[in-house]
Amino acid sequence: RGERSRKDFDLPDARTLYLNPQSLHKIHPDHDKPMFDILDRDRKSDLVFFQAYEPEITQRFKQRIESRLRAAGIAPERLHFLPRLIHDDYRQVNRLCDVMLDTLHWSGGNTSLDAIAAGLPIVTLPGRFMRGRQSQSMLRLLGLDQYIATDTDEYVRIAVELANDARARQRASQQMLDNAG
Repeated sequence: RGERSRKDFDLPDARTLYLNPQSLHKIHPDHDKPMFDILDRDRKSDLVFFQAYEPEITQRFKQRIESRLRAAGIAPERLHFLPRLIHDDYRQVNRLCDVMLDTLHWSGGNTSLDAIAAGLPIVTLPGRFMRGRQSQSMLRLLGLDQYIATDTDEYVRIAVELANDARARQRASQQMLDNAG
């Protein structure tokens, strides 16, 4: 298929895109506030998710997140829910986004490996248990410790700074690709 554009996936061109590729049922409500803080601080940004296999899970997640967004004064139109994609298209979406937001409490495993393979910088906040520490380990192996936050405020700061610094994103992406082996 070759290179695809954001428009091919109905994603806006002129916005910063934070990808949340984790299965929706793994996105804990504790992750909502940091996502909203990112949207609040980065006014030209949107969040990208993938729909669940079960429509009810997607619907419940959307209801939760949209009601909390409205309460925070943020437009729900800044959320994008992509359908389940074939793996090549999924990886293409990774290449088209600016930063992957690793979720709290349930870190990426395969999702982080796919982001690394696509050169998509990851920001993580390690959890208490192993299930929330996988991306941290991957970033350490890649020599990208600066994208491992120690609290939610730092997580938000790192994500927004990285997303808005094209040179830092390019360096992180290149380092990921160079050290992925």
